[in-house]
Amino acid sequence: MERGHGAAQEAAVICYHAPMQIWDRSAHAWALGGAAVLALFGAAFLASPEPWPAILLFVAAALWYAAHMRRSFRRRRLAREPFPAEWRAVLEANVGWYRRLDPDRRAAFERDVLFFVRENRFVGVEGVEVTDELKVLAAASAVMLLFGRTDREYPRVSEILFYPRAFSDEFRTEGAGRDIAGMLHPYGAVVLSIPELRRSFAGESDGYHVGLHEFAHALDLSSQQCDGFPLGIDPRLVRPWSERLREEMERASRGRGALRPYAGTNIAETFAVAVETFFERPEALKKANPELHALLEEYFGRR
Repeated sequence: MERGHGAAQEAAVICYHAPMQIWDRSAHAWALGGAAVLALFGAAFLASPEPWPAILLFVAAALWYAAHMRRSFRRRRLAREPFPAEWRAVLEANVGWYRRLDPDRRAAFERDVLFFVRENRFVGVEGVEVTDELKVLAAASAVMLLFGRTDREYPRVSEILFYPRAFSDEFRTEGAGRDIAGMLHPYGAVVLSIPELRRSFAGESDGYHVGLHEFAHALDLSSQQCDGFPLGIDPRLVRPWSERLREEMERASRGRGALRPYAGTNIAETFAVAVETFFERPEALKKANPELHALLEEYFGRR
């Protein structure tokens, strides 16, 4: 993602919906089913003279269940953990989207931020100290895109890397070509420039937000590539989704429409910039392309 430009004074989108899922029912059904099959095989060996096959299969059944329910058990524990006051101060000082939520939704958002921080790996590059502020700002970016959709999780976020400044295609922070504010590595690492991340939250109505942009790519990542069709998109929306995105890609490439010119790079960038605009300049997007705005509303659970 290149560094963005432009400004506008419009309210950001706010979702009034449910927080992240704690107990994954689909995973639970899969865990119970697999464990039951292994236990049945174990039971078949109970009458044999040698007990070890039965014991091993029963242990395998227990391990299968525990492995598939690991995240649900961890989230049950995390849900009882108080949200740190220092983290709340970061949200209140920097995240206008959070400030505009009602108190109940704020608590739900905080819980999702806590989940994201505890469940992901954060790494500083070139001597960067990974502070709670950076973790919370990155987590807030990620949570905004999932808030209200308990049926979705990021499929492949391996870690979040913080760079001290913008970087080049070769991830260099010195020399020529340092015009990249953020990037999603094909293996799932989200790479963020610290100044650009902070700038994104300082100007929350200019249609530029590196955190939202890169986590939109994370929703879009499939088979080590992004194609503009994010996780969980309704199959009936695929055709109009493609048509509307391509319209905006063409407009952006000519410097027209609601999306900044970078959206004209390719269809994946069109989607990511559309997400930034949807959250930060929704009225401008709705006016320029009401059909695309409606599709994003449906995808992000705004209807």
